[in-house]
Amino acid sequence: MTSEADDAMSQTLTIEEIQAEAMGLLAIFDAFCREHGLRYFMAYGTLLGAVRHQGPIPWDDDVDIVMPRPDYDRFIALYRAQGAAGTKVFAMGDPGYPLGLAKITSLRTRMVEDALHFPDDYGVFVDIFPLDGLPKRGAKMHLRYVDVVHRLFQAAYHQKVPTRWKLRPRDRLRIPIGWIARVLPRDRYLSMLNRAMRKFPYGSAERVAMLLSWLPLETEVFQREELEGETWLRFGDLTLRAFADSEAVLERNYGSTWRTPIKREWASHGIATWR
Repeated sequence: MTSEADDAMSQTLTIEEIQAEAMGLLAIFDAFCREHGLRYFMAYGTLLGAVRHQGPIPWDDDVDIVMPRPDYDRFIALYRAQGAAGTKVFAMGDPGYPLGLAKITSLRTRMVEDALHFPDDYGVFVDIFPLDGLPKRGAKMHLRYVDVVHRLFQAAYHQKVPTRWKLRPRDRLRIPIGWIARVLPRDRYLSMLNRAMRKFPYGSAERVAMLLSWLPLETEVFQREELEGETWLRFGDLTLRAFADSEAVLERNYGSTWRTPIKREWASHGIATWR
């Protein structure tokens, strides 16, 4: 007789299965954007994989895309109405969803992450980050404000509280911060984030950035000319849109040694299973 543990293990996706599922989502996303004339760019590990490996980094388990805010908003509205069967788009403000960026997920999979609660129909995903305008002065302060509000929103309403025996030193501060942060209702945080991220309209800003990044601001700032041109790069069996000078972007993001692969022991965003 097969044990429950064996059954659960047989349902767990391997890194190759996660990547195959994410590639399917990426193909759907690319076709949808081409059909509706929406701009996007490969970013972060996905761009790195395209330039260095001509496909996914062998040990990476997600896909990263950035979109100018006007295209990002239009994509979410259109995909909610016309998206492919078996997939779903999540965006900031959706019930139970803890992030300021959007994701397309596979409904035939389930993804469980360590730190945050996600909706029950959350699965293997493609990350879609909005590119927003920056002020002419005080860009770092603006980024810091967005980051702090986003983190408080997650801590107050979406973080997982570990049991005492799993409590790590950083949890001893993170958990009480989450309790205190609940002084503001969830909708208030969402309103603050929406106002801040859209305060400087993309179309009239001299510089734009991905405000929800984990990287320093100076690595995330784009001048207009960097986004007006684009190249197309091979990514597995797909040919996808990339920045006009992808290598310059990668050097800003990862430093001058970005061409040298550094395999992490385990690059996991969570445990993925079949439904």
